[in-house]
Amino acid sequence: KQRRCRTVARAAENISEFYQIARRSMDYKKAGQRIHIRLEKDDEVIASLTNVCMKEGIQSAVFNGIGACDKITVGTYIEEKHDFLDHKKEGMFEMTSLIGNVTTMKDRSLHTHAHAMFAYLDDDGEVKNFGGHLEWARICYTGEIVMDVTEGFVIGRKQDPQTGIEVWDL
Repeated sequence: KQRRCRTVARAAENISEFYQIARRSMDYKKAGQRIHIRLEKDDEVIASLTNVCMKEGIQSAVFNGIGACDKITVGTYIEEKHDFLDHKKEGMFEMTSLIGNVTTMKDRSLHTHAHAMFAYLDDDGEVKNFGGHLEWARICYTGEIVMDVTEGFVIGRKQDPQTGIEVWDL
């Protein structure tokens, strides 16, 4: 629970910014159990996906997407510390892959878990890649995401006693 709360808190510089992000009107269309989402400049990826789920009453789903971001935070899990080491970057990043899921916690709150890979040019003009557990990403041009809602059941979360992390509860 502590990890999830920390992730939500990092979704914005402060709580008022989080609520401003969540109120933005990204464009999306629903077709059956699939939702096509277009994020606009300054939309935050995780908050926007959570917002769509809240608006549509979605309890679990999987998603993938692409886009362009100018400010990102990804994490690397450090097992010995049972915590993530954050890596923050600013600049022009092509989000070459976004993949993740939305699940429902025992307290009925939503948990958005995503990994992303980004490509960028270094100071010498060489293409570099950067990725990991997506904590926060701000769109600078557009984001295009497809979300598939789970049918017939809800994917929950539970604590895995062996690893100490939250995993799917099927």
